[in-house]
Amino acid sequence: MEPSIEKCKLEILVIADALVWITVIGNIQLALKHPENDGPSASLMREFCERLIRKLLAEGVFTPEYAARVFEDFYR
Repeated sequence: MEPSIEKCKLEILVIADALVWITVIGNIQLALKHPENDGPSASLMREFCERLIRKLLAEGVFTPEYAARVFEDFYR
């Protein structure tokens, strides 16, 4: 069975500013560009980043246009 954030029962609170989360997203994007990084953990990381991007968009850190470009990069 493929891992899923929704099925995870353990909650871990991590507090970081927006710059840290933007850096996390960028590093995960870079890791996902590796051709062999396409398994269940890659899907889980895309889902994790999508949530971060939506949160940064909702808080006004990302514009809708920039968020769309970041989303696109995850699926190239």
